Amino acid sequence: MVKIIGEVLENIPWQEPKDDSVVWRYENNPITKRNPFENVARIFNSAVVKYKDKFVGIFRADTNNTIPYLYYGESKDGINFKFNKEKLRFFDENGNEHKFEYAYDPRVVKVEDTYYIIWCD
Repeated sequence: MVKIIGEVLENIPWQEPKDDSVVWRYENNPITKRNPFENVARIFNSAVVKYKDKFVGIFRADTNNTIPYLYYGESKDGINFKFNKEKLRFFDENGNEHKFEYAYDPRVVKVEDTYYIIWCD
């Protein structure tokens, strides 16, 4: 088993594994509802980080027309998320909006004092 040591993250909802398994899941998964708001059929693949006094995340959400987009959500407890109903919009260095074909597998990565959103498209 590998032990990773990093920053202390307070208030992370945590459930001890029931056995010595390296891979385990939270027994109350999924924590987000299947249809969290209108025009979204499924939401998953969260990329959640602790930010100040809350948890924030980027979520893949498949719309009713089956095209997945990225959405922002936040939670005080890391379990109950409220989502912004507007999909995230990204722009290139010239101000042109990036048109998604299939946005999935988002991650939020902190490098020094900056957070970056990484996803597959």
